[in-house]
Amino acid sequence: MNAPLFVCGLTVTVALVLLVSSASGLGASFSPAGEGAATSAVSCPVVQPASGNAGPTVECYLNGTGALSWDPNALTAPSNATIIFNVGEVGAFSHDFALDAVVNDTTLQSWTANPSSVSNAQLSSYFANHTAVNLAVNSPSQRNVSKPIHLTASQGTYYFVCLVPGHFESGMWGTLKLQSTTTGGGNAPASPNNETLYLVIGASFVVVIAVAIVLALRFGRKYPTGKPPVR
Repeated sequence: MNAPLFVCGLTVTVALVLLVSSASGLGASFSPAGEGAATSAVSCPVVQPASGNAGPTVECYLNGTGALSWDPNALTAPSNATIIFNVGEVGAFSHDFALDAVVNDTTLQSWTANPSSVSNAQLSSYFANHTAVNLAVNSPSQRNVSKPIHLTASQGTYYFVCLVPGHFESGMWGTLKLQSTTTGGGNAPASPNNETLYLVIGASFVVVIAVAIVLALRFGRKYPTGKPPVR
């Protein structure tokens, strides 16, 4: 066996294996944020930036579904923002969107851990005194409603539910997390472009091939036929 050509082939093989491995790692790091994670929080986009002492204005979009759930069921927004809630209905049910006014509400936290244990009377009675915003979406006559509300509440988590009998018990609740504008809460961060990954892979492949050709030419000059001459 020609040792130089064997070394050349082995080098190319190892390089290709390393290239594929690195590509797999890069692929994982370049995955779009939140991909494949249904419970990932959705950041309410900024529609008007902050001006002077006034915070930004953001819009939070969510829909009630025929599966008796909110989509999305987790939102984030700045704590000093004016929030415009846009609530729709994509199923064939009417829904009643109610946002809790208590930050990190331990009562709602315990109820959402076991929704079926809470009666609609209990839920309605509680929200009668703890509601920050309430929007009714009637299907099919009123599928989309919106309402702006300025929340100057503390940073933390707020719960929203559906007050229609039987809906909360079926799991129709979600969370709104208010956070400092310095930690995000505006537009969702842009996902890295996968074209960069392809560029890195392509460039690495070209380099490997070029090195293999140079090595083959270098060691092939001594014996053009691949075998030493017969004496």
